[in-house]
Amino acid sequence: MAVDPQRSTDLHQVKGIWLVAARAAVNERFGAATLDRMESAYSGRYHKALRQPKASEYYPEDALQDALRLLDATVTRGDDEKFRTTIRHATSHAVSTVFRVFLRASTASFILRQVPTLWREVRRGPAQVRVTPGQGGAVLDYTDFPFFDERLYLLLTQATLEELLFLCTKRRPSVTIADSGSDWARVKVEYFKPAGPPS
Repeated sequence: MAVDPQRSTDLHQVKGIWLVAARAAVNERFGAATLDRMESAYSGRYHKALRQPKASEYYPEDALQDALRLLDATVTRGDDEKFRTTIRHATSHAVSTVFRVFLRASTASFILRQVPTLWREVRRGPAQVRVTPGQGGAVLDYTDFPFFDERLYLLLTQATLEELLFLCTKRRPSVTIADSGSDWARVKVEYFKPAGPPS
Protein backbone atom coordinates (compact mmCIF):
# COMPACT_ATOMS: atom_id res chain seq x y z
CA MET A 1 0.00 0.00 0.00
CA ALA A 2 1.46 3.36 -1.02
CA VAL A 3 2.12 5.96 1.70
CA ASP A 4 0.93 9.50 1.12
CA PRO A 5 4.15 11.56 1.45
CA GLN A 6 2.24 14.49 2.93
CA ARG A 7 1.04 12.26 5.78
CA SER A 8 4.35 10.56 6.49
CA THR A 9 5.55 11.76 9.90
CA ASP A 10 9.19 11.13 8.82
CA LEU A 11 9.08 14.33 6.78
CA HIS A 12 8.32 16.53 9.79
CA GLN A 13 11.04 18.02 11.99
CA VAL A 14 10.95 20.47 14.88
CA LYS A 15 13.70 22.72 16.23
CA GLY A 16 15.11 21.71 19.61
CA ILE A 17 14.17 25.04 21.19
CA TRP A 18 10.75 23.49 21.85
CA LEU A 19 12.29 20.60 23.79
CA VAL A 20 14.61 22.94 25.69
CA ALA A 21 11.71 25.24 26.58
CA ALA A 22 9.48 22.36 27.68
CA ARG A 23 12.18 21.13 30.07
CA ALA A 24 12.62 24.64 31.47
CA ALA A 25 8.87 25.04 31.99
CA VAL A 26 8.54 21.73 33.84
CA ASN A 27 11.56 22.51 36.00
CA GLU A 28 10.23 25.99 36.82
CA ARG A 29 6.64 24.98 37.55
CA PHE A 30 7.06 21.53 39.10
CA GLY A 31 10.70 21.26 40.16
CA ALA A 32 13.78 19.25 39.27
CA ALA A 33 12.45 16.10 40.95
CA THR A 34 9.44 16.08 38.61
CA LEU A 35 11.70 16.55 35.59
CA ASP A 36 13.82 13.62 36.78
CA ARG A 37 10.70 11.50 37.23
CA MET A 38 9.60 12.31 33.69
CA GLU A 39 12.97 11.28 32.27
CA SER A 40 12.99 8.04 34.27
CA ALA A 41 9.52 7.16 33.00
CA TYR A 42 10.51 7.52 29.34
CA SER A 43 11.22 4.31 27.44
CA GLY A 44 11.04 5.58 23.86
CA ARG A 45 13.73 6.05 21.22
CA TYR A 46 14.50 9.76 21.72
CA HIS A 47 16.28 9.69 25.08
CA LYS A 48 19.05 12.08 24.05
CA ALA A 49 16.65 14.54 22.42
CA LEU A 50 14.48 14.68 25.54
CA ARG A 51 17.34 14.73 28.07
CA GLN A 52 19.91 16.89 26.28
CA PRO A 53 18.21 18.80 23.48
CA LYS A 54 20.10 21.44 21.54
CA ALA A 55 18.06 24.55 20.83
CA SER A 56 19.22 25.08 17.24
CA GLU A 57 19.20 21.43 16.15
CA TYR A 58 16.27 19.82 14.32
CA TYR A 59 14.67 16.63 15.65
CA PRO A 60 11.93 14.36 14.31
CA GLU A 61 8.50 15.71 15.23
CA ASP A 62 7.95 12.32 16.86
CA ALA A 63 10.42 13.38 19.58
CA LEU A 64 8.25 16.36 20.52
CA GLN A 65 5.18 14.13 20.34
CA ASP A 66 6.83 11.77 22.83
CA ALA A 67 7.68 14.72 25.09
CA LEU A 68 4.09 15.97 25.04
CA ARG A 69 2.73 12.51 25.80
CA LEU A 70 5.23 12.12 28.64
CA LEU A 71 4.24 15.49 30.08
CA ASP A 72 0.56 14.59 29.90
CA ALA A 73 1.03 11.12 31.41
CA THR A 74 3.39 11.96 34.26
CA VAL A 75 2.81 15.61 35.17
CA THR A 76 -0.45 17.16 33.96
CA ARG A 77 -2.22 13.77 34.05
CA GLY A 78 -4.94 14.43 31.53
CA ASP A 79 -5.79 17.91 32.85
CA ASP A 80 -6.10 19.97 29.67
CA GLU A 81 -5.92 23.35 31.39
CA LYS A 82 -2.83 22.35 33.38
CA PHE A 83 -1.24 21.11 30.15
CA ARG A 84 -2.04 24.35 28.31
CA THR A 85 -0.66 26.44 31.19
CA THR A 86 2.59 24.47 31.07
CA ILE A 87 2.83 24.95 27.29
CA ARG A 88 2.22 28.68 27.73
CA HIS A 89 5.20 28.75 30.11
CA ALA A 90 7.26 26.80 27.58
CA THR A 91 6.30 29.26 24.83
CA SER A 92 7.42 32.14 27.03
CA HIS A 93 10.77 30.39 27.59
CA ALA A 94 11.16 29.77 23.85
CA VAL A 95 10.76 33.45 23.00
CA SER A 96 14.15 35.17 23.05
CA THR A 97 14.74 38.56 24.68
CA VAL A 98 15.12 40.20 21.26
CA PHE A 99 11.89 38.67 20.00
CA ARG A 100 10.06 39.81 23.17
CA VAL A 101 10.95 43.39 22.32
CA PHE A 102 9.64 42.79 18.81
CA LEU A 103 6.39 41.31 20.19
CA ARG A 104 5.79 44.21 22.55
CA ALA A 105 6.27 46.68 19.73
CA SER A 106 3.82 44.84 17.46
CA THR A 107 0.07 44.54 17.18
CA ALA A 108 -1.94 41.36 17.61
CA SER A 109 -3.05 41.44 13.97
CA PHE A 110 0.57 41.74 12.78
CA ILE A 111 1.71 38.83 14.98
CA LEU A 112 -1.07 36.62 13.65
CA ARG A 113 -0.04 37.42 10.07
CA GLN A 114 3.48 36.30 10.97
CA VAL A 115 2.41 32.87 12.27
CA PRO A 116 3.27 31.09 8.96
CA THR A 117 6.78 32.60 9.13
CA LEU A 118 7.17 31.64 12.79
CA TRP A 119 6.05 28.10 11.95
CA ARG A 120 8.73 27.81 9.27
CA GLU A 121 11.33 29.08 11.76
CA VAL A 122 10.78 26.14 14.11
CA ARG A 123 9.61 23.36 11.78
CA ARG A 124 10.61 21.63 8.56
CA GLY A 125 8.28 19.64 6.36
CA PRO A 126 5.28 19.97 4.08
CA ALA A 127 2.91 21.48 6.68
CA GLN A 128 1.46 24.89 5.88
CA VAL A 129 -0.36 27.62 7.79
CA ARG A 130 -2.74 30.09 6.18
CA VAL A 131 -4.07 33.13 8.05
CA THR A 132 -7.38 34.80 7.18
CA PRO A 133 -7.64 38.10 9.08
CA GLY A 134 -11.00 39.24 10.41
CA GLN A 135 -12.43 41.94 12.62
CA GLY A 136 -10.79 41.59 16.00
CA GLY A 137 -9.11 38.30 15.19
CA ALA A 138 -8.30 35.76 12.51
CA VAL A 139 -8.82 32.19 11.35
CA LEU A 140 -5.72 30.04 10.99
CA ASP A 141 -5.77 26.94 8.80
CA TYR A 142 -3.04 24.35 9.45
CA THR A 143 -2.72 21.67 6.76
CA ASP A 144 -0.54 18.65 5.87
CA PHE A 145 0.51 18.09 9.50
CA PRO A 146 -0.37 14.51 10.51
CA PHE A 147 -0.36 15.08 14.26
CA PHE A 148 -3.68 16.84 14.72
CA ASP A 149 -5.53 13.61 15.40
CA GLU A 150 -4.03 13.86 18.89
CA ARG A 151 -5.60 16.25 21.38
CA LEU A 152 -2.20 17.28 22.75
CA TYR A 153 -1.26 18.93 19.45
CA LEU A 154 -4.51 20.87 19.41
CA LEU A 155 -3.81 22.02 22.98
CA LEU A 156 -0.23 22.88 21.99
CA THR A 157 -1.49 25.04 19.14
CA GLN A 158 -4.01 26.84 21.35
CA ALA A 159 -1.53 27.51 24.15
CA THR A 160 1.23 28.72 21.83
CA LEU A 161 -1.05 31.25 20.15
CA GLU A 162 -2.45 32.36 23.51
CA GLU A 163 1.01 33.09 24.89
CA LEU A 164 2.35 34.81 21.76
CA LEU A 165 -0.58 37.20 21.75
CA PHE A 166 -0.40 37.70 25.52
CA LEU A 167 3.26 38.70 25.24
CA CYS A 168 2.21 41.21 22.60
CA THR A 169 -0.96 42.66 24.18
CA LYS A 170 -0.83 41.59 27.87
CA ARG A 171 -4.37 40.30 27.38
CA ARG A 172 -5.43 36.67 27.01
CA PRO A 173 -7.06 36.12 23.61
CA SER A 174 -9.80 33.61 22.90
CA VAL A 175 -8.28 30.71 20.93
CA THR A 176 -10.60 27.89 19.95
CA ILE A 177 -10.32 24.86 17.70
CA ALA A 178 -13.14 25.45 15.23
CA ASP A 179 -12.63 22.06 13.54
CA SER A 180 -9.88 19.51 12.93
CA GLY A 181 -9.00 16.27 11.19
CA SER A 182 -6.12 13.82 11.15
CA ASP A 183 -3.71 16.25 9.46
CA TRP A 184 -5.42 19.63 9.60
CA ALA A 185 -6.91 22.10 12.04
CA ARG A 186 -8.85 25.32 11.81
CA VAL A 187 -8.25 27.69 14.71
CA LYS A 188 -10.29 30.78 15.51
CA VAL A 189 -8.54 33.60 17.35
CA GLU A 190 -10.26 36.62 18.86
CA TYR A 191 -8.05 39.20 20.54
CA PHE A 192 -10.94 41.56 21.07
CA LYS A 193 -14.61 41.24 20.28
CA PRO A 194 -16.14 43.83 17.98
CA ALA A 195 -18.65 46.10 19.62
CA GLY A 196 -22.30 45.22 19.08
CA PRO A 197 -24.86 47.52 17.50
CA PRO A 198 -25.84 50.54 19.59
CA SER A 199 -28.87 49.97 21.80
